Amino acid sequence: MMAIDDDNTALRTRRMRVRLIAAGTIGNLLEFYDFTLFAIFAVTLSPVFFPTHDATVSLLLTVGVFAVGAVARPLGAIVIGSYADRVGRRAALSLTVGLMAAATGFIGILPAYATIGWVAPLLVVLARLVQGFAAGGELGSSVTFLAEHAPARHRAFYISWINAGSIAAGLLSALIGWLMTKFLADTQIAAWGWRIPFLLGTILGPVGMYIRAHLPETPTFRKVVEPVSGKASRLRTAFASDWRLLLAVAGSIVPTSVFAYVLLNYMPTFASRQLGIPLHDAYRASFVGCAVVIGLMPVFGALADRIGRKLPMYIAGTLLAVSIVPLYLYLSTARSVAAVTIVQIVLAVIGSLYASASTALSSEMFPSRIRSTAISVVYTGSIVLFGTFAPFTVTWLIWVTGSSLAPAFYVAGSALIGVLCTTRLKDRTGMPIEFADDPDAVSGLAHHRIETSANRRVAASK
Repeated sequence: MMAIDDDNTALRTRRMRVRLIAAGTIGNLLEFYDFTLFAIFAVTLSPVFFPTHDATVSLLLTVGVFAVGAVARPLGAIVIGSYADRVGRRAALSLTVGLMAAATGFIGILPAYATIGWVAPLLVVLARLVQGFAAGGELGSSVTFLAEHAPARHRAFYISWINAGSIAAGLLSALIGWLMTKFLADTQIAAWGWRIPFLLGTILGPVGMYIRAHLPETPTFRKVVEPVSGKASRLRTAFASDWRLLLAVAGSIVPTSVFAYVLLNYMPTFASRQLGIPLHDAYRASFVGCAVVIGLMPVFGALADRIGRKLPMYIAGTLLAVSIVPLYLYLSTARSVAAVTIVQIVLAVIGSLYASASTALSSEMFPSRIRSTAISVVYTGSIVLFGTFAPFTVTWLIWVTGSSLAPAFYVAGSALIGVLCTTRLKDRTGMPIEFADDPDAVSGLAHHRIETSANRRVAASK
């Protein structure tokens, strides 16, 4: 009877872990599917909402509106991050997915510029602001949620599924883009086909809200979090605790942001505009790269739980910095679907190694009572400066310099920033998440581990 009870308990525990990981992954997939559609379909949407006589100017306006969402991200990070720290992680996650789905569906039903004139791009901007507000609080809340639920020795593995969910959004967007460009004519896509992926995001939104509403709140929030009144108070607390730490964590995330927004989401646009590759082939290459990332994220997350967070980040950041220019030279010379696919796979391996460790590292740096606010703020800073504006920045750099290598130098510089900032952070692999609330306890745990390890070696020698 005891064995049966133990088996049932273990089964319930495994089911709960699967539910937590699946819910975090699915919810994040829905969030970033909605948010990245605008980047994936930039070439398609530019003549619909921003028609001009110069195709490059139209594209710049489109990716510029994509970046407009960044304006609201800091506000969303503060408001929703604080909401998660005051009311709960679960409530914040339900809020963000609802807002994102509503804004995405609104874009899907908007009339084009040809129908209502300047009102169309204005309404697109407003919808992007709502999306940015929701996205500003999403990643910090979801990282906090899984970090506080995960066992200490498996935290990077749990959190890596959030990254996998984000990239799965890119895969889903790329898949839909490929199917549309493969089976619909350009005139059909411009007339009505572009609406399909946006309306699909609206349909999936309630699914994410239902899943997240039926999750348990984190035990850390229930036990550890102390009241801090008001959004401003939590923000002041986060910055007053150590603003240098906030900057270092934000900098360490930069390669992850660039990897997602430039090397995955923007690659179909780059391949189409700069290399002359048909869009459906460019989407197919992006699909392969995203699939590799999804498969590797949990693997490298488990690796980061075994060898620590910083070593994988050092290795991947250095590899990215030294290899990105040769890879782009190869693209510019080969100008083929095979070349784009190969480069996507190589970058998928490097980016997955870095991101799986960096996200876990960031979750372990801040006290529980401000964790969601702090993580939301640092991710927003990194994503806004080096991610969301990246498609606009690299498009502008290519236009100004006339060189298709401009994105490579941008990525290399971002990788160096990440490596340098990582050197300023402590590696707390395997420590309980609550130990961030008490630095002295962290030191005590490390000392205890040293003693325990020494005692084991002595016992083994006997």
